Amino acid sequence: MERDALKRLYRRCDPSEAISPEDDRYVVFEPELRGDDWTARVHRSITRSVEPTCTLLSGPPGCGKSTELRRLVHMFRQGTDGESGYFPVLIDAGDFSDLSGQINAAAMLTGIVHHTGHRVLEAVGEGPDKVPLKDYTYAFESQFQLRAEGSGDALVFEQFLEQIRATLFECMRRVGKPLVVIVDSLNTIQGESATWAAVLRSAEQFFRAAPRFRLPVHVVYTVPPGLLTRNVPGIDFMPMIRVRERGRPAPCAPGIDALRELVRRRISDAALHVLLGEHHESRIRQAIQWSAGSPRALLLILREVLVSAEFPLSGSSWSRVQSEIFDQYVPLVYSKDLGLLAQIHASGYLSLDHADELDTLARLLETNLLSYYRNSESWFDVNPAMLELPHFQRRSSVRKVMMCSRRRDRLRVGGRGPRFRPRPSFACCG
Repeated sequence: MERDALKRLYRRCDPSEAISPEDDRYVVFEPELRGDDWTARVHRSITRSVEPTCTLLSGPPGCGKSTELRRLVHMFRQGTDGESGYFPVLIDAGDFSDLSGQINAAAMLTGIVHHTGHRVLEAVGEGPDKVPLKDYTYAFESQFQLRAEGSGDALVFEQFLEQIRATLFECMRRVGKPLVVIVDSLNTIQGESATWAAVLRSAEQFFRAAPRFRLPVHVVYTVPPGLLTRNVPGIDFMPMIRVRERGRPAPCAPGIDALRELVRRRISDAALHVLLGEHHESRIRQAIQWSAGSPRALLLILREVLVSAEFPLSGSSWSRVQSEIFDQYVPLVYSKDLGLLAQIHASGYLSLDHADELDTLARLLETNLLSYYRNSESWFDVNPAMLELPHFQRRSSVRKVMMCSRRRDRLRVGGRGPRFRPRPSFACCG
């Protein structure tokens, strides 16, 4: 294959690029593959509410949240009969916030309002020098940080919020419509090894308080998946594309077919034949199962194929692709994680034996070592890479025997232990 053709395919398989519905690579996934049309649910929760809403949306890394948020923007712009009653603003938190550090509420809200103001003024044809964010807002943020950091001065922060609300009201006046502010990338907040727990705690504090900010606009925040284990009400988890059925080794054919179409939108069947040879169809379906239903993980596999030295890939080269993909997860697993992973693999639930496993569970969610699926019910399973580890296989076999014993005990006593299950509906907090 020519170098220019490979470069074009490599560019079309960018796993970090969120695409809009107008893009020829965009694929519409049927609601049953995720248990619901999550984007349409967010849209309905906003358009049917008479008060401003606060939506907290999370999901496993790579499940397609950013692309679906662009679809949400498209739905608001399109409106009903071509007439939209809302003004959507999509903001990337990484443009104004350090996503490796702790969240400062004042700085975060100031960044959100500042970028919203710019988008509003662009829409009405005014220059950025007329952003309706007064200088006193920045000064007040500094004042708040000096007076309230560590002291919890609620009065000062409430005065700061009044300025934020006033600015957002001005933004709505300029466009003449209710605002829908969508803040993406906050789900990627993650500290270093030494600061990870502190960063997650700061995210917990911010998102617990978010509905109480009482902003006069609809706000959609993406939330770190690790907060599913914390005391943050109203988080809704977007599942992976269902490529397996619960408790059965057989793949989910509709999910496999849907992701096969995603591949076809990026790389034609003819090009796949050149890259993977006569077994290209069976190989790409195998790769879809390796991805665990994550569009991003599948694109990473395609890129791994595209950087191979020779085409079509031999059997050993295809095995190397699998090893390259699976090996990236091995350093993320500690020996102490194996028991919990085996337990979740056997049960499908985030069942914990001890409260001190909460941080471990959050880390497993953040690093994609766990996948979440939903049809008529929701369940979790381990990343396919775990199934290839001999020490996990041994632990998993023991855990299955233990789970069978526990089920018999529960049947005898009629009891059932606590289990974490994602909430199925979006929260609207006025």
